[in-house]
Amino acid sequence: MGRLYACFDESYRPTSQIYVMAAAFIPKGAAKLRKRLRDDFGPEFHWSEIADVDHRLSFLALLVELDIDLRAIVARNVLGRAQETTGRARCFGALITDLAAAGGRKLTIDKRETDDKNKRDTAQIDGFIQRAVLPSDFQHSFKKPPAEPIIWIADAVAGAVQSQVTHGDSQYIEAVVAQLRLRVLP
Repeated sequence: MGRLYACFDESYRPTSQIYVMAAAFIPKGAAKLRKRLRDDFGPEFHWSEIADVDHRLSFLALLVELDIDLRAIVARNVLGRAQETTGRARCFGALITDLAAAGGRKLTIDKRETDDKNKRDTAQIDGFIQRAVLPSDFQHSFKKPPAEPIIWIADAVAGAVQSQVTHGDSQYIEAVVAQLRLRVLP
């Protein structure tokens, strides 16, 4: 197995009842990629805080230029806190399965607002390790996007998918369609 590295982030809008979890799978060159992202987009890129369409499209164009493997999983009919937790777990599990199949060994997840939420993700990962879906030496961490620019990629993909499914705005998905593996869970 290789040393594939991935970052996960999500987008959830209660009004749309859509939960999206996205990932960037990076086979090599993570340090160079971080530098490129910071050089081109500054100290932080957060999809929901950027209203400028051209700036968003420029970021997505870079992902295509760099041929980054992008993934997104969509869960529908997610309403309320309990369903949000279930929707996240389903999306997270699907991406973990993809990561394991691709030879992933290391994952950084956007750090959530409470430790309890991060502990649920850790418990799910531990379950995958116990079932030998993930290798026993699998590593994961939680970081905020300024500390890990590769999370910006997952954030942008989740935002692009959410724009499509919530608002019918397809320009962002169209910008990365060649790089994106998108699945909608039943």
